[in-house]
Amino acid sequence: LIPAKETLKNTLDQYQRLAKGNIKVYWLDPQKDESLKQEANSLGIAPMQFSVVKQDQFEMVQSYFGMVVSYAGEDEVIPALQEINNLEYNLSSKLQKIQKDQLPTIGIYQTNPTEKPVSLLQRLLTDSYQVTSITLDEDGQTSINFDSLIVIAPNSPATDQQVEFINQAIADQKGVLILIDKLTVNEAMQGQLVDTNLEDLIANYDIKINPQLIADPSSSFVTFRTNLGNFMMPYPLWLKTLPENANPNSPITASLESVVFPWVANLELSGNAESLWQSSKES
Repeated sequence: LIPAKETLKNTLDQYQRLAKGNIKVYWLDPQKDESLKQEANSLGIAPMQFSVVKQDQFEMVQSYFGMVVSYAGEDEVIPALQEINNLEYNLSSKLQKIQKDQLPTIGIYQTNPTEKPVSLLQRLLTDSYQVTSITLDEDGQTSINFDSLIVIAPNSPATDQQVEFINQAIADQKGVLILIDKLTVNEAMQGQLVDTNLEDLIANYDIKINPQLIADPSSSFVTFRTNLGNFMMPYPLWLKTLPENANPNSPITASLESVVFPWVANLELSGNAESLWQSSKES
């Protein structure tokens, strides 16, 4: 816990120094003050269990390791600082959220609403955005106002009406993220081509999706189960990006060492299209 506490202290000291008086940091210990303990509980900050060694014996102790960002009568809570390596992002997200009267709205649109829900994605986004599901009426329109759109395509073709809706969002200069698979792999490890009917739309913006899976020596390890037991091996179809192949000018990739892409299709870029990551030269 001591290294995590030092990281927290150093990070908050930097925020306080750079804010030039606009951020004040207080260190409080609810264990020593009953009123603070009640306040922590009301904010959803509960004591965590830690193991300590005393006289060569393990003991379990309870202590608090949470944070509250307060501004203008509003509170944003990080109840347990478990992801200390992601502290700067989490803290900046809370500071941004608490200062805005209205958060930007992200619409999540599934071209096939019977697909699995995306609750994890929605939960991760709600720290910084309002998140809503998009539905279209008979005319292919929606009454929901959104700033950006996430399109989750199924393993079946989108209708022409759906394609036009997505294309109009791009024309209206909305941020649009399209998540599609050109190939899927089933439990028997068999590949199958997918027609989403979005390929031509994407090609209009200088991105061609080729029906080929990338294999790369820079890959993740995968565990395979057989009748003789489990074994682990590098799996070239689970591409692992290298830091030197990330786009150095993008804030999305600037702080990421690598990302694993399972069964990823080959993209052919032209014109103004830019990549965030590339496979290695040996792929």
